[in-house]
Amino acid sequence: MNNKPTGCKYCKQGKSFNVIYFGDVIIISYILGNRLYTDVADDGFPAEEDGKQEKIINCPFCGSEVHPAPDEEMEVVQDD
Repeated sequence: MNNKPTGCKYCKQGKSFNVIYFGDVIIISYILGNRLYTDVADDGFPAEEDGKQEKIINCPFCGSEVHPAPDEEMEVVQDD
């Protein structure tokens, strides 16, 4: 029998697992591919400089191995 985890709603569906409200400021954490993101929004608009991402190998909730999202695997190289 294979007991290997297959993923959960956080790592497979990108469901946000932490949403915190401080007045007009919202902090949202979610997993996308092999990245753990924490985004900050002020008055409903994302603040690019306040966001953070961290590369992960396994989902912190189910332990399933995570892989890069399809657009993260592709690297665009331009020839000059």
